[in-house]
Amino acid sequence: MKQILAKHSPSRVLLLPEHTVAVQLGYSVTSLIQLRKEGIINPIRPGVIVLYSEEQVRQILHILEIKQCRLLCASVLASQL
Repeated sequence: MKQILAKHSPSRVLLLPEHTVAVQLGYSVTSLIQLRKEGIINPIRPGVIVLYSEEQVRQILHILEIKQCRLLCASVLASQL
């Protein structure tokens, strides 16, 4: 963990644990895991800990909002058929 943080400290990249990211965004950890399985996001993984940069957190929020909108649109369209 210290090596990962030392590697990123010159650029002052803040790395957040997966659970913290999920809580901040208001989504479940399962949602983040699904994005990883789909290959949409690629967090830093020093061992068993999953860490995200602030930039990745912004991207994740955008991606999850788009997915939520698509599901809502699909639901509305299906109800009109």
